[in-house]
Amino acid sequence: MVMQLVLLIVVVASCLSAQEIRFDENSRTMGLAAGWGHSWGGGWPGFGRTESDIAFAAFHPQMGWFVSDRLELYGEGTLLVYHKPKVDIAGGILGLAGRYHFWNNRAWTPYFTLGGGLLWTSQQDVPEIDRIFNFQVVAGGGIRFAPARGLDRETAC
Repeated sequence: MVMQLVLLIVVVASCLSAQEIRFDENSRTMGLAAGWGHSWGGGWPGFGRTESDIAFAAFHPQMGWFVSDRLELYGEGTLLVYHKPKVDIAGGILGLAGRYHFWNNRAWTPYFTLGGGLLWTSQQDVPEIDRIFNFQVVAGGGIRFAPARGLDRETAC
């Protein structure tokens, strides 16, 4: 239900916004992404299943550079605030990531992202997190708002 509502909002917002280029190979971006995460019992091939019940809120300041009209390379910082199994934090740097935007001429655009980096944590008592420094892999998708460029920011229907 939530996904259908988000999709409806994206479609309506895209129809109401002007169909102008929002970003191209000369575009630079800065932003703050936020989300949540939890352990996944399904496992990852070669690593086994997760035993611990882990949950956290995530905050990621980002800076990106478009290398084409839809492909953006970016770096980001990572701050994880755990609330399960105990209140704790982790921090790191996503060394390099890429984000592919499906459209570059709409106010709202879906994207796919993939990247990797280094993460520090103090949760060594969790069996799946047995080191102070860990490699992080980020993969997923989302929806991005891209405001109109320049001084003329009128919206046409």
